[in-house]
Amino acid sequence: MALHVEQKREISQLMFTAWHYLGRASKAKTKYARIRMGETKKEFRLNGHLSGETRRRTVLGANLASAATRLATVDDVLYEAKCVRPVYRECRIYFGRCTTPATRIDVRSRLEWFHILFRDAVGHAEPEQSPTSEQKMRFRSRQDCIEEATFGGAYSQLHKIAEELEAMLRVAYRIRPRR
Repeated sequence: MALHVEQKREISQLMFTAWHYLGRASKAKTKYARIRMGETKKEFRLNGHLSGETRRRTVLGANLASAATRLATVDDVLYEAKCVRPVYRECRIYFGRCTTPATRIDVRSRLEWFHILFRDAVGHAEPEQSPTSEQKMRFRSRQDCIEEATFGGAYSQLHKIAEELEAMLRVAYRIRPRR
């Protein structure tokens, strides 16, 4: 199915913004490459004082999460336009209202889902309807995946997803996002 002009514009803007946040998070691949993202949560104090290092890691994580959110939203727009990528469809099915543990997988092995997992872990609450016990386990697994990821690993995976999305958009829809 074809994308209309407004969807192309939105996707182009989302990709531009994702690249912007990835640029702001470039220290993730060097200085913070081996630090797990979940460490920042443990260091974050509620007493009003943050060390400079905790502050920098928190902002770095926010920039990575913002890039992930934009990349996942590109997939949302494609899904709504009936141009869904298989990666997105598989992830939605896996975290949907399923109850079968037999289909359980290690989400850490699904690196192509990382932008969606990251966006969903930080970007919104779980659905109001009571999730099944299987869904709760999968939501916890998703959260663990993000917390265990290193800043460097998150940056590299989001960069790879952005490049893959950009290449697909260029070929399939003639969208050439600006960086």
